[in-house]
Amino acid sequence: MHYKTIIVSDIHIPSPDNKGKEFLQRLKNQTFDQLILNGDIIDGWHITLFGGWKRRHVNWRKDLIEVAGNQGVRIQYIMWNHDINIQKIAPRLSKEVDILPDIIYDNGGKKYYICHGHQFDKLEGKFTPRSKITFCWGTFLYRLNRNYNDIRKRLWLKHQSVVSSVKRRVKNLMVGWRASFQKKLVKACQKNKTQWIICGHLHKAEKIRIGRYDYMNSWDWIELCTVLVETDEGKREIVKTRK
Repeated sequence: MHYKTIIVSDIHIPSPDNKGKEFLQRLKNQTFDQLILNGDIIDGWHITLFGGWKRRHVNWRKDLIEVAGNQGVRIQYIMWNHDINIQKIAPRLSKEVDILPDIIYDNGGKKYYICHGHQFDKLEGKFTPRSKITFCWGTFLYRLNRNYNDIRKRLWLKHQSVVSSVKRRVKNLMVGWRASFQKKLVKACQKNKTQWIICGHLHKAEKIRIGRYDYMNSWDWIELCTVLVETDEGKREIVKTRK
C-alpha cells in the first residue's frame, strides 16, 4: 500500500503501553512520500516523572529515521505538550528530523493547518502540578486497562479499550464545551488562512465540517493504533489497525 502522506500522533515512547514496534513494522510494510509525527511521540512527561529512556528507545528512534530515509523521506516532527526536554534526551534529533511547532500543508490548492492540538486545552499543555496529578492518574488507568485486557486475552476475548473512553471524557473537560472548542478551531483556520485543520492530542477520531472549514483528528497510536493517511488521489481517511 502506498500513501502520499501519513500523519500519526500520541505514540508516547517510552510509556509501558506504547506500540512503537508495531508502528515501525507497519511503516516497513508500505511506502509513503511524507511522514508527519504530530506530537506526543517521545513522552517527556513520562521520562521526567518515571524515567525509562533506554537504549532500545534510542534504537527505535534510529530505526524510524532509517525506515523513512530508505524511502527518501525526511520526517517532520511537530513537538509540543508531552515532548518536553526532548533536546536533552535526544540532542541529535534536530539534525535528523525537521522539528516544527506546526505545519501549513498545501495540497492541490487546499491548505491544511496541522498542529498537535494541545493549544486548544484550557491548561495549554503546561507541565503544572495539576497536570502532573492528572498524568499520574492516567498512567494508573492505562495499567488497569492493560491488566484487564491481559485477562480478556487469556479468555480469548477481543481487546476492549476502557481507558480510551475515560481519557476522551477528561480531554473533553480540558478543551471545554464543544461549541467553544469548535470556535477555537475556526479561529486557527482563519489565522493561518487554511481550509482544513488536523490535530491529535484528544485521542478521539473525528471528521467534521464547521461552517466552511473541515476538522480531522488522527486518534492515537498508544491504545487504538490509528493513523491519518492521504492517498495519491487526495482522499483522507483514518486507518485503524487494532481490531
